[in-house]
Amino acid sequence: MLYEIGLNESNVVVPVIEVLDDDDFHLARAHAKDVQMGGFRLGDLTFDWHFLPEREHKRRNYKYHLPFR
Repeated sequence: MLYEIGLNESNVVVPVIEVLDDDDFHLARAHAKDVQMGGFRLGDLTFDWHFLPEREHKRRNYKYHLPFR
């Protein structure tokens, strides 16, 4: 994770949080293409998760391991 910060000190590295299923406790593995980014709504400053827009996938040439903006 520190490699990306070394490339650009303004990068923020966040690990993927995987989830245990609440019915049978199996690990629901996350896929790199399904990673979401956190953000706040401007009106009431409520935190929510957002899927990356298609333009960001295209910008990264669908290389899901690369950092996103």
